[in-house]
Amino acid sequence: MKRQRASSERKRARIPSRKAALKLVQTGGLRTRCVGSNPGATTYRRATVFNLINNKSLPVVYNGQQCLASVTPHIKTLLRNFRSGAANGFLMEVCVDSVESAINAERGGADRIELCSSLLEGGTTPSMGVLQVVKQCVQIPVFVMIRPRGGDFLYSDREVEVMKADIHLAKLYGADGLVFGALTEDGHIDKELCMSLVALCRPLPVTFHRAFDMVHDPMAALETLLTLGFERVLTSGCDGSALEGLPLIKRLIDQAKGRIVVMPGGGITDRNLQRILEGSGAAEFHCSARSARDSGMKFRNSSVVMGASLSSSEYSIKVTDVTQVRTLTAIAKNILV
Repeated sequence: MKRQRASSERKRARIPSRKAALKLVQTGGLRTRCVGSNPGATTYRRATVFNLINNKSLPVVYNGQQCLASVTPHIKTLLRNFRSGAANGFLMEVCVDSVESAINAERGGADRIELCSSLLEGGTTPSMGVLQVVKQCVQIPVFVMIRPRGGDFLYSDREVEVMKADIHLAKLYGADGLVFGALTEDGHIDKELCMSLVALCRPLPVTFHRAFDMVHDPMAALETLLTLGFERVLTSGCDGSALEGLPLIKRLIDQAKGRIVVMPGGGITDRNLQRILEGSGAAEFHCSARSARDSGMKFRNSSVVMGASLSSSEYSIKVTDVTQVRTLTAIAKNILV
């Protein structure tokens, strides 16, 4: 009788399978059928995994407004496993712009990938061919950058159409989450555009990228992102690097109070990771962990440069370094939480 009741409760709550639940935890929230006035709705938990794990008194999962299904022992086990496997509760996202880098990031212990093209320009939308092959090669979640060009984050109507088309295709080719940002000419979040893009991204989680570091008022911008439904924001603290912007990152995390993930990124290395995590209280961090490898080309024409002369040599290829990722993972695991 007890077994039948447990099975019935599990069915009602629609607790996902072990594999599905782990994937949902890694992408930023447990998904389950709501209990309350709108039982058919699908809702994402906004609280980070780090906060949920460390709040022992939390008996149920919340979305910030209403109570969802109870956290069963099945889900608690997943969260414990996730903590031990995700650098002591710190989730590491690695930005990559190639299949090789994506594979290296996973081998090194990354928990999530931000897939881009052209990291020299801060990252633009990757090709769907790259996304398709990356999804075939890695098991960890892949969040896709939606950015039609380098430069500023003030977009024309045609560029917006490109972004919408790319969101549709990224979802079609298996993206686990999407990353974008847009600003008005006076340095505020473009609410109207972001609202329409977030709606197109659903049910996938969305991250507001480092366009945030160009806003006029970061504290007000954070509240705007909350109202628009972003799950996280990537920021260097509106400074040259996450280390330099550490005071603002801490203020943003304190202001967020678990309602949105504030993820430090920008110049994070093995030399400063511990200071950034301990000084900010962040639960997630973003890095590239890249190093240069020499090209396999034997014949080289040194008279020709592809692209801007300031860019790196065609015969020096930057890829995610497995050893660097492992080092960052080890540092995060040794931080007391």
